[in-house]
Amino acid sequence: MKRSEVKVILSETRIAILKALKERRKTVSELSKELDLSKSTVHEHLIKLVKTGFVKRVNRPGRKWVYYQLTEKAESLFGVSSKKIVVTFCLTIISFFSGAYQIYQSFFIVPAVKTVAERGAKIGINYPHLIVGLVLIGVSFVLTVRLSKLVRKNRTFSLRV
Repeated sequence: MKRSEVKVILSETRIAILKALKERRKTVSELSKELDLSKSTVHEHLIKLVKTGFVKRVNRPGRKWVYYQLTEKAESLFGVSSKKIVVTFCLTIISFFSGAYQIYQSFFIVPAVKTVAERGAKIGINYPHLIVGLVLIGVSFVLTVRLSKLVRKNRTFSLRV
């Protein structure tokens, strides 16, 4: 983190603004009411936060209000929510075991067939189950990498509430 960025987040007011924007994007009026500050004070702090890249100004054409929202840079200051880690972990486990079951089905579960001729044609590998199983195992490995990044990111410096 650069020295100028550290100076910007050392202000209690700017930290309060960042925490308020953590919930959702907001206008200057909403922030001033929530933080009990004047609109001009909030606006000055927002300008500094925008210049350092912690906050993004969202101005949609044809819209009356200008919203401010956190950038990824600012979100990384707060760390990763434990919900995100738990959900990613659960999806990893589910995709791995679903994939393993699909692979098991492809080799060991023979579909019910009526005649001996059909049975002879059906013996072997059930490729659709095998492909689905391999894809699910692949997804579980991708999720494992994502999970390790989330956990590593959660251990770094943060401005947790």
